[in-house]
Amino acid sequence: MTQALIELSDLRFNWPGHPQLLDIPEFRLQSGETLFLK
Repeated sequence: MTQALIELSDLRFNWPGHPQLLDIPEFRLQSGETLFLK
């Protein structure tokens, strides 16, 4: 298996005093894959 370009696990984010906005248990982006962020 090749090494991922981006590998995330247990990524969470919220602004102080606000509910959780981002919850990504696991994410991998391999070479040659594309990703669109909005």
